[in-house]
Amino acid sequence: MEGLLDHHEFDILPEGCVSAILSFTSPQDACKSSLVSTIFQAAADSDVVWESFLPADYQEMVSRSTVPCKFSSKKELFLLLSNSLLIDGGRKSFKLEKSSGKKSFMLSARDLHITWSDESPYWHWGSLPESRFSEVAVLRTMSWLEIVGTIKTRMLTPYTKYGAYLVLKITDRSYGLDLMPSEISVEVGNNQASRNTAYLRLPKDHARKQQMESLLYGNRMHMLKSRVAEGDGRVPSERDDGWLEIELGEFFSGGNDEEVKMSLMEVKGHHLKGGLIIEGIEVRPKKLAFPSPNYSSKKEFVLQAGVELVSEVCKQSQDFQSCFQILTSHPQTLSASDKKAIAEKALALARKESVGTSGFFAGLAQRNPASKAVLGKCAADFKEAVQFLNLKGLQGGTASLDVHYALDDAESCESSLSSGHVHIDSATARIKKWKTVYEAAEAATMDSKNRIVIFAAIVLYLFLHFASQTEAGVELASKVCKNSENYESCVQTLTSYPQTVAAPNEKAIAEKALEIARKESEDTSVFFTGLAQANPASKAALEQCAAHFKEAVQFLNLKGLQGGTASLDVHYALDEVDQCQDALSSGNVLIDSATSIIQKWKTVNGFQ
Repeated sequence: MEGLLDHHEFDILPEGCVSAILSFTSPQDACKSSLVSTIFQAAADSDVVWESFLPADYQEMVSRSTVPCKFSSKKELFLLLSNSLLIDGGRKSFKLEKSSGKKSFMLSARDLHITWSDESPYWHWGSLPESRFSEVAVLRTMSWLEIVGTIKTRMLTPYTKYGAYLVLKITDRSYGLDLMPSEISVEVGNNQASRNTAYLRLPKDHARKQQMESLLYGNRMHMLKSRVAEGDGRVPSERDDGWLEIELGEFFSGGNDEEVKMSLMEVKGHHLKGGLIIEGIEVRPKKLAFPSPNYSSKKEFVLQAGVELVSEVCKQSQDFQSCFQILTSHPQTLSASDKKAIAEKALALARKESVGTSGFFAGLAQRNPASKAVLGKCAADFKEAVQFLNLKGLQGGTASLDVHYALDDAESCESSLSSGHVHIDSATARIKKWKTVYEAAEAATMDSKNRIVIFAAIVLYLFLHFASQTEAGVELASKVCKNSENYESCVQTLTSYPQTVAAPNEKAIAEKALEIARKESEDTSVFFTGLAQANPASKAALEQCAAHFKEAVQFLNLKGLQGGTASLDVHYALDEVDQCQDALSSGNVLIDSATSIIQKWKTVNGFQ
């Protein structure tokens, strides 16, 4: 939101406060924020910030280093680890991703299981100046090629999608490596492995060799390929360090500690092969991209995309693991194409759970005559909760608020049980179960725009550490914003103004909020007037919008506060905005800046 904080106003924040704020961001964001002001620059370099970006086991990683790690600050340590560190006697390398702080590992060839690698007629252990490891495995000649690496998911960053890559070179005198495809796979725990095929050949030779094979050895190649599982026949790609890599597969590191098994195997051709150099297997975070040639099927991609989306959604939940477990246990959720589809499924689960909980309490009431009235009320409360967990809220943008109304019903039941002195373990357990599903629905219906971490952290920090009039103002703003459809945007807007933070009561905050909304409406009206002059073809619709926002200003006044109609007046202002959107839609006016300014108005006024 532009214009809410002037550049110099950042300097009124204590450095400790800014450090706490930046610790909720990412290494990339912290570096960018250092350009904001001198206070932010000092905070962005602090140990508080950079220790939050380091993995929980960073001290263990440092202790496993083959050479002493010298650093004078946590930022220096982070940068040291982001440039790769040899650990475990030089058999592995460890690295942090600079932009996110996520962990990567490379297992050296010595850390892999390579069949018959200690038999000198077949393999040779040598060194290459371009390798990070002291030894690499060089294939001399053999017919049985099998390379396997393993790693525990507890070593990796939790809830992250990883790719496993075999790092290799193919010599000029290689032979037999690509007569038939190798089988590659990645397996996590006892789950079914993802399988594919790959050709061990130089990327520049792939197209030419495919054509030659088809012309000269068509039938033989078809016979050889029929011996292995179907796959896309991927080929190595070039790395920045001069090596080649081939993706063996990908996996998701969940909350459990499981073994990941990564392998390449070619044992069905029964022909000699040689000229392959193995440096190791790298395991690193990867980003989702579609379409990708590395998926054996669209179904595989869809499932992986679903896991990524659910992970992103559940980061907003109070209990990530429970949320993740609930949502990923349903195939419909994993096949969701976007967050809205996940929200729809989460609401369906919450409705089903509410119906079941209502039925549970109705049955419990029949079996407990002495507590029938209280238990019957709980049955009614959860029946009412069903009404709030619907798709209309998603369409109208009120889903997050509706879900909280459902929670109010659950809390009403708990209050009834408490005041009625009804203590039944199964009832307590049932409500707890309902709340677990509710939290998943709450996370799924939370707009991604709600993740304004910096300003939420400012409010939290000031509330906890600065007991003063500012504390009272922040607490009041926080209380007021609980009624907003977008709590964090509301807090961001209100706490950005010193007059609001210093407000003695809720009425004073309301007055300031109306002032902000009026100014935003006036600015938006002027914007549409200028846009109308610049776009003659859409002038009529744009002038209507200018008039609607001008009308909205009239509703955002203090009279409503005095007469008790302020809430209704604000919604009348929203009606004016909706009419502007209707005018743009019916006039087929599609201007990105117009859409953005309306979105900004709704955010400032708490409707997004």
